[in-house]
Amino acid sequence: MRIVERYISVFLLILIFEACGNDQSVIKEYYSDGKLKKKIVFEGSRRNREEISYYANGVMSRRCHFMNDSLNGEALEFDTSGQLRGKGYFLNGTAIGPIFHYQNGALSLYNERDFKGEIYYVKKYDSPTQNLIKEEGVCLSPNTMIRNAVGTENKQEVIFLYAEPSGYSNQVTVLINNSLYSFDTIASHVGRISLPNSGRNENEVEIYSVLRSGDSNIVCRDSLKIIVQ
Repeated sequence: MRIVERYISVFLLILIFEACGNDQSVIKEYYSDGKLKKKIVFEGSRRNREEISYYANGVMSRRCHFMNDSLNGEALEFDTSGQLRGKGYFLNGTAIGPIFHYQNGALSLYNERDFKGEIYYVKKYDSPTQNLIKEEGVCLSPNTMIRNAVGTENKQEVIFLYAEPSGYSNQVTVLINNSLYSFDTIASHVGRISLPNSGRNENEVEIYSVLRSGDSNIVCRDSLKIIVQ
């Protein structure tokens, strides 16, 4: 492995570039006392794979995954004592699905985000007591994604998001052309409907969602109707 060191005065940091072969390189950024601040993996000119950052005291501050220069997958943030401060999921740089915020290790804010990164459901807590302060929104995101199934050109699928906080259950029902139809869960609170080759010019897709709390009380009901041509 060939290592080239470069010293810079900005922020009194040291950058070390490691050429790893296979068009892959690693940049390690250090504090002035020699402690590691950040590790970034490049493939060619793009950031890829896991990226980790540290506070000056050596505690991990952030761990996330990049693909083609964009955040993809789980991202974690910690405070200077190592307690979890935030957790979320990203798709091409946009936060989607469940996002968690913590104060002193206790959950303070929970929200669900759609494909645009917009919040459609939220729960806010009093951190010390964990009492619920606010709960609002819908349990089924109004924004869906219609795309060609991977590896096919003529088979379509509908991707949708639904809220399901810890301790709750969300009963999701799908109808296609008025007939009950199954769906797959492909990620946390992300459903996929593979449309049938029915020979029709269009398919009517209906999604129904009933969110229940831990004591089985209904928190909200929502539904969507989509025409896929």
